[in-house]
Order: sequence, then C-alpha cells, then structure tokens
Amino acid sequence: HGEQGYVFFGEGEACRASLDRNGQPVSEIQVSRSVIARVVRDRKPVAILDIGQDEELQQKASLMIRNVRSVMCVPLLLDDHLVGLIYISSPTANKTFTRHDLDLMSAISAQVALALENAQAYETIKELNAGLEQKVKERTEDLERALHELTDTQAQLVETEKLATVGTLAGGVAHEINNPLGAILTNAQLLKLDIDDPEQRDSLDLIEEGARRCKEIVAALLRYSRGVESNAQPVNLRAALDDVLAALEPRVHESGATLELALERVPLVLGDLPEFRQLLTHLLNNALDALADCADGERRLALALKTEPGSVSFAVTDNGPGMAPEIVKRIFDPFFTTKKVGSGTGLGLSVCQRIVEKYSGRLLVRTAPGEGATFTLLLPSPEQPT
Repeated sequence: HGEQGYVFFGEGEACRASLDRNGQPVSEIQVSRSVIARVVRDRKPVAILDIGQDEELQQKASLMIRNVRSVMCVPLLLDDHLVGLIYISSPTANKTFTRHDLDLMSAISAQVALALENAQAYETIKELNAGLEQKVKERTEDLERALHELTDTQAQLVETEKLATVGTLAGGVAHEINNPLGAILTNAQLLKLDIDDPEQRDSLDLIEEGARRCKEIVAALLRYSRGVESNAQPVNLRAALDDVLAALEPRVHESGATLELALERVPLVLGDLPEFRQLLTHLLNNALDALADCADGERRLALALKTEPGSVSFAVTDNGPGMAPEIVKRIFDPFFTTKKVGSGTGLGLSVCQRIVEKYSGRLLVRTAPGEGATFTLLLPSPEQPT
C-alpha cells in the first residue's frame, strides 16, 4: 500500500534504490530521518500507521510538508550488525500498513540481508583470489629466477670442469708442442743465414711467423683454461686483421670465395695482440668452413671493420647454410661443434667468447637456416681513431 520505497545501505547514509508504487524511479528522496534514526537505534522494524498519532513524530513539520502520514521501516541485519534499511512511506493514514505487511517486509529484509552477505562473501573471495593469483604469479617469477640462476650455475660448473680438463691436457702437451716449435723456429732462422734467394727467404719468414703464432696460441689456450689474465695494452685491430688475412690468404684462395672488404681506419682497442689474432683467425676460419658446402663461384665472404659509438665493430659475413636457433644457443659452449668428426675441436667460438668477455666486449651472431651467418665483434675503444 506504500507510495514510495527506498533501500539504504549502511545506517541510512546511502540510498541505493528508490521506486514509486508503479515501479518508476523517484527523483527526490523523501524520508523521515527520525524514523530511520529509531530503527538504527533499536534494530527493530517500525510501522507507523499515522504520523499524527505518534508522540515523537507528530511535531516533525518536515513530514507534514512532504505529505508523509504512514511509514514502515525494517532493518537489514547480519548477525545483529546493521547493513541497511528498507523504507516505505504513504501519504494516507490508518490501514495503509498491516501486521502482515510488517511480517512480510521483515522476511524480505532477512532475505535481502542474506543476499548482501553472499555478495560480500563473493567479493571477499574474489579479492582473495586476486591476491592469491598475484602471490602465485610472484612466487612463480621467483622460482623461474631461481631456476634460471641454478641453470646458469650448473652451466658454469660444467664449463669449469671442461676447462679444467682442457687445462690439464694443454699443460701436458704444451711442453711437447713447444719443443718441436722451438726447433722449427731455430732451424728456420739458421736457414735464412745461408739462403740468399728472396722467394726462399720469404717462405722461411712465413714458416718462422707461423711457428711463433703456434707458440702464442698454445700460451693463450693455457691462459684461457687456467683463467690467467693478460696484460691489456692498446692494440691496432686493423693491423692484427691484416696479419691474419695474410696468413689465411692461401686458404681463402683455395676456397674460391669472393672476399669483400670494407675496412675503415679505427681507434685502438685494449687487449692482447696474440689473443686478438687468435680471435680473428677463429672467426675467419669458421666462416670459411661454413662456405664448404656452397657451390663453386657462389662462395662470398664479407669483412667489415668500422667505428661505432664508443666501440670498434668487426663483422664477418658468409653466405653459407646458416644455423637453426637451437644450434645458435650452443655454439659458444666448449666442445660443441657441428663439424664432422676430426674437423673441429668445438673450442674455437668458446675461446672467442672468453677472449671478448675478458676485454669487456661482445660477440653477436645473426643467422637463420639458408641465410648465411654474421658474427659481429664489438670492442670498447677510445674516441680518437688511430
């Protein structure tokens, strides 16, 4: 029998729904704050059939102005905690509301309170789930980081063990290698004293230089396997590359590869000359090996040396078969090789990586199956070119 109805959440502070008897929204809220205050205070339903007969409310001029004569208000209780109110009013008096209406509204209020409790429980569970999901995500990230660190540690342990094996082997054979190398050097120098033919002397010079480089490589391998630091000094990378190209010229010629050079004047870099020669030799030999399966006349090898901001860049590009991603992930691992048995030790690129990292550089690779490969060496350098 009410004309207007309202639903409040809290202790009557916020009206969440207001309808008239036709189900249409009420634009202006017209309620008795005194009635609401009574329900909030007593936590009991209130049914006032005639405001004019109520001693507490009959003096409220605001109710008369708003043309309110009958009011029914029931609390929404959850475990004796007031969570809201249902308020219904009418401009007529006496038999507007009955005891049955009050009982009905009390029953409805209990269901509404239960629905509110369920909604709050749902929101609580939703918030807990969101928090749990965040914690699971954070914990998963922590576990992934720990797994990554563990994997790195295991890889380092494996590499350390391999390098220890290399160190033992290198130490055992270094003496045996150095002795014949010493004999080659001595005899080459003695022969030069007795030979005047320029071509023969040039050949002896190459033998002497090759023997010296072999000794340097053995020494560098020992430093690599034992972790001995070299004394970094300014190195002319262009000069080192010229030496390597001169030494590898016979192999380049034999391979039939077209050599494309783009070598700029670059600044000095800090490092060890023998190690840099070894590094450049490995990179060029690796590229020449990749060209072995290319058809005659189609082998191309491009070398580019230039200055980058704060560094010197040297790139070796071949048009060989390229490498798949799963191969690229392992090419710097010691003893890993894709070459035929007897054609490689699997130490070349691993040695290159160690040398580059020793001098704070980077060695990058860009490749794809069927698209060749480019190895780019980046080494820190002063600003002024040599």
